[in-house]
Amino acid sequence: MPKNNSTHGSHKNRRIVARGVLRETPDIRTLARAAIRLALADAQREAEAQQLAEQHPDRSRRTRPDRIQKRSREGDQS
Repeated sequence: MPKNNSTHGSHKNRRIVARGVLRETPDIRTLARAAIRLALADAQREAEAQQLAEQHPDRSRRTRPDRIQKRSREGDQS
């Protein structure tokens, strides 16, 4: 009988079988509620970030229009 690395050795009866699992149809109500909760949490996060940006404009990541005008005026003077 062949030794290791042979395709016809004592392991020829080993087979890998993958079978699908029959599941019930997904509960649309549960999925819809989860999607609504995610959307509400995202909207709340955005509202809090916007409120924080309005309270502390110096912490905002966006460049303010008055800074753009000031820079362009400084560039014209040189």
